[in-house]
Parts: sequence; structure tokens; C-alpha cells
Amino acid sequence: MESIIELENLDAAQKFFKDQSIEHFKGLTKILALDIESLSSIDITLLKVRLKEAENLIYDINFIQKHTLIVRKDETFRVSSTNTYFNGIELNIKYQLRESIEFIKNRIIQIEGQTMTLRDESENVYTQEANWEMELRVKMQEHIIKTQNFNNKYEVILKFLSRETTASIVGLFLLLTLGICLSVTMFLNKEPLKIIESAFLLILGYFFGHSKESK
Repeated sequence: MESIIELENLDAAQKFFKDQSIEHFKGLTKILALDIESLSSIDITLLKVRLKEAENLIYDINFIQKHTLIVRKDETFRVSSTNTYFNGIELNIKYQLRESIEFIKNRIIQIEGQTMTLRDESENVYTQEANWEMELRVKMQEHIIKTQNFNNKYEVILKFLSRETTASIVGLFLLLTLGICLSVTMFLNKEPLKIIESAFLLILGYFFGHSKESK
């Protein structure tokens, strides 16, 4: 004959047999794949399946009645408190199912949070890449425009050089130089050298004559 367990009061009795029920139903929760160890190693899709299964079981009256423990006062245990009026304690698998449901919900929230973080990071990377690509395109476009402008200027210079002789180009340079010299001397109120005036007029006359010949 088993000895009767002596407990202080109802709260102590409930805690004691609750711990006993956890151990008693541990094998069943493992068979149902609703134990913490099994739930810790599955993905979010399977977690949602297990959540639905656990919620269905917790409201299944036949299942709960089948997996219920009843410990009777004065048969299995006694309490020291004389003011406690109850016949026994009924314990079932609901506690383990609630624990599994709570764990699953927290696990889903955790995984979805990690997924959202990864999604945000991916979006940030994509945005940075898009901005970098746009910036690169703008720089390439600017480079193309600068190159085209340079080519246009270069073509203008080449066309000018192709039309003008070397003598005309040198003469133009000398004309500009002499013109600057004359302007400076006039600004300083000094008499310009006759040779500079003569050279300026000579080159200027050359260009007038060259212009008429071209026409």
C-alpha cells in the first residue's frame, strides 16, 4: 500500500501534483511533437501547424478527459490545514498544451522579427545599390557630355586650322600681341615705338588683303 503524502495546504498540494502531472504528460507531448525540445528545432511553417494542432487539442473535451489525473484527498494525500474543504485535485494536459502554445507564439514572433530585420537590411542594401547605380549613371552621363563638348571644341579648332594657313595663325598671334602693346603704351600715356605701329599696320593690312582674296 502506498503511503499518503502529507502536504501543508491546498496551494502546496496543487503545486506538488502540478509538477507530477508535467512529468506524467511529458511523454505524450513528445509523441505529439509539442514538447519544447521538438518545437525549438522546426521552422515557422511547421510551428504554425503545431500551434493549430495544440489549440484544437486544448478544446477537445474527449482528449482532455482522456488525459486527466485525479488525486483524491485522504487516499493519495492529506493536508495539514483543517480549514481546507475539498475532495481532491484534478489535473490534465491543458497546462502542458498552454505552455506549448505560449512557446510557439513567442517563437513565431521571434522568427518573424528576425525575418523582418533581414528584409529591412536587404531593402537597405537594395536602396544603397540603386542609389550607387544612379549616381554612377549621372557621373557617366556628365563624363559623356564633357567628352562631347571637348570633341566639339577640338573639331572647331581643327576646322579653323584646316582653313587657315600657318602664316595667318602666326600673323593673328602677332597682331593680338602688338595690339596689346599699343593699348598698354596708350594707357600709360607714352609714345609707342614706330616699329610697333608699322608692324601692327602691316599685319592688319595683310589680313584685310587676305580677307578680300578669300571672298
